[in-house]
Amino acid sequence: MSDMKKTGFLLKRINSFIIFTFLSITNVVRRCALQLLMSKQKTLDKQTLKEALQKETQKM
Repeated sequence: MSDMKKTGFLLKRINSFIIFTFLSITNVVRRCALQLLMSKQKTLDKQTLKEALQKETQKM
């Protein structure tokens, strides 16, 4: 495999990782926001964040 092909392959992999990570973070934020909207809480507590992170981790 030439250096250009290796570089292109690596860039595609890095790009995919960045997009996947961004979407995962977006999903965690969305879950937390929905939880706050549905509850009477006015602030985000550790438990809500922990639950959202666990759901996103299980999805992967």
